[in-house]
Amino acid sequence: MSLTDKTQARRLLGRQLMVALSLSLALLPFGRVHAYSALLGGGVAFLGSLYFAGRVFVRYRAERPQRLLGGFYLAEIGKLLIVSASFAAIVILVKPLSMIALLAAYLCVQWIAPLLLR
Repeated sequence: MSLTDKTQARRLLGRQLMVALSLSLALLPFGRVHAYSALLGGGVAFLGSLYFAGRVFVRYRAERPQRLLGGFYLAEIGKLLIVSASFAAIVILVKPLSMIALLAAYLCVQWIAPLLLR
């Protein structure tokens, strides 16, 4: 992995945190439930991306390119499991909860943060 790959992964993760916190603060006037629900949704997106980046970029070795695709698949499966388990735990354990804020923040962090890198 080159230095630019590490830098780009760090920048993306930083942007995801920034978007999650911004959404949470923007929803604060609408109530604490919406604000912390958005923060949790953004946190789930960040946690999944952090796992994926750790699996793909930290463990990649240029002398074994044939394993790169398999590593991507395993990292994506792990990310999906983490996201699914996190959402299940949040829905079960956090009351009251705004599902709209939770899911909207997750989607915004996933879609908007990469657009901010351009």
